[in-house]
Amino acid sequence: MTGFGTNAVRTAAGSGQQPGLPQHPGGIVFPQPPRVAGYLRFILGSSFPDREDVLHATAAARGYQLVTVVRSTDVSTLAHGCPGILQIIGLIDRREIDGVLTLADYTLAWDLEVVRRISARIRERAFLDYVWPSPSLAPPINVNRTYR
Repeated sequence: MTGFGTNAVRTAAGSGQQPGLPQHPGGIVFPQPPRVAGYLRFILGSSFPDREDVLHATAAARGYQLVTVVRSTDVSTLAHGCPGILQIIGLIDRREIDGVLTLADYTLAWDLEVVRRISARIRERAFLDYVWPSPSLAPPINVNRTYR
């Protein structure tokens, strides 16, 4: 079964993680480390270096190859988008990354409809993972989809 890339496979129920292969919490095993872009939007009271350290640690713990971190101070809106998000979409379109790692859904945007639309656009061709998932906005991972 393919998943987040042409070589991704899903582990059999109860088999646990395959030795030496990065495994996403959704049970998908990547023969190669999936390439991800980190996305940070400045949030009042936080700093990019502190949050970037969190992204690096999470990527390492989940077996991701963190290719780049996109930093944004812009507001994401339905009408105008956001330069940082458009940069992420460009990386996906050029197949430079397999997924996006960000802190939480509110890192993408404050407005829930904007979050849903950005998430859907990213998930058309890549996966989206959160450091701190929000069960209400994080739909199940589509393991039957090939993104590359």
